[in-house]
Amino acid sequence: GGMGGMGGMGGKGAKGAMMMMAALMKGMKGKGKGKSNRGKGHKLPRERISEATMIGEVLEWKGKYGWIKPQEPITHEKASRHGGKIFVSQEDLVGVTELSAGRLCQFHLFSDASGLGAEEVLQA
Repeated sequence: GGMGGMGGMGGKGAKGAMMMMAALMKGMKGKGKGKSNRGKGHKLPRERISEATMIGEVLEWKGKYGWIKPQEPITHEKASRHGGKIFVSQEDLVGVTELSAGRLCQFHLFSDASGLGAEEVLQA
């Protein structure tokens, strides 16, 4: 009879899993709707840190992304993650498709799960 008891447990577990799957599907549907409006759905949620635009020097540009060195050191717990460098994606450039190393740019600073990044980046 011991096996029967196990079976009962398994049944419950499966039901719970099904319900979780259903809830997950529901959640994903809801999220998907909100995302399509913004058009940047694949990105991690961001939290803007800077109130005014910041100035930085473009350290390097790799084709789709690059790195900026801010002129003023950033006081944020994630600032040291990439040695004080700020990640910038091509999608966050305004009016240009690439940055030139050695040039100055202005940007807004944001924080996401992977560290600090620049958005609304304008090359000076």
